[in-house]
Amino acid sequence: MTSEVLKNEKLIPYIVVADSYMTETAALADIVLPTTTYLESWGIDSSPALELNPFVGLQQPIVPPFAKSVSIADIFIELVHRIGAGLPRYFKFNSTEEYIKKVASGIEKLEKAGGIKYLKENGVWYDSNAKPRYRSYELKRFSTPSGKIEIYSERLKRRGFQPLPTYEPIPGHGDLKGKFVLVTYEPNVMGSRTGNFKWLTEIKHRNPVWINKDVAKQLHIEEGDRIKISTRLGSFVTDARLTFGIHPRVIAIERNLGHWGVGHIARAKRFKSKDPNTNLVWWEKEGNGISPNPIVSGNSDPIGGGEAWNDTLVIISKA
Repeated sequence: MTSEVLKNEKLIPYIVVADSYMTETAALADIVLPTTTYLESWGIDSSPALELNPFVGLQQPIVPPFAKSVSIADIFIELVHRIGAGLPRYFKFNSTEEYIKKVASGIEKLEKAGGIKYLKENGVWYDSNAKPRYRSYELKRFSTPSGKIEIYSERLKRRGFQPLPTYEPIPGHGDLKGKFVLVTYEPNVMGSRTGNFKWLTEIKHRNPVWINKDVAKQLHIEEGDRIKISTRLGSFVTDARLTFGIHPRVIAIERNLGHWGVGHIARAKRFKSKDPNTNLVWWEKEGNGISPNPIVSGNSDPIGGGEAWNDTLVIISKA
């Protein structure tokens, strides 16, 4: 999908990107809004607790924003007030910090404990007298018309989908002869936003393709061989890693490597700075791996809209 978009700018004629780094997406944007990182931002959290006892947590900035960067929440708040059109009545605050104060003041027991001041001093608040609600859905019910889990969905039926769970063959997967299903996954403790973390990148900066050993033998591929992975959108070349720990019709590769943006470390380029570590990128000649994204098909689930990351069919050949 990435390749198709890059070849035709008319698909996305104008792009505005809010980002903390000059990522690949930001580099292609018409306007870039520099945003703060979580270490420079205010935030509030009240996600479901494992102890089943509700809590409120406060995220506080520990350093001032870099240069003229602004938190993404504050950008949205300012945009709402500039746009107008009745939207400001839902945003009766001018900053994230002001919003958090209003939220804290609306929770009676938290307000009695000291409100925002208590959160700033303690980081988190919960009702110490509350008891866990192990079967809360018996009281709250599900957000469905019947209040129950609906195996037969009237909502899906109204939208033209099968109301019962059904199996539908994956488009294009009828004949897999000579083809393999490409699966991508994230390296341990690394993600799409860790490309500039030097110590993590030092450990993981190459991403070979995992292939079943029996299949590799049939294809005359040995450990470490350079192989070419191709789809209708393009191809990439990387090393082969042989294992019995993968299905014979599947190959796998780690994503989030192969950056051409983000920063020097993400691109495996040494540079001089106040931090001597930035000049110790010893793996510069080894490279920073490859990104499989450009050859992944842009198929999506017709009901949920999720990308079909594990449906891409590829052909393997020796490079």
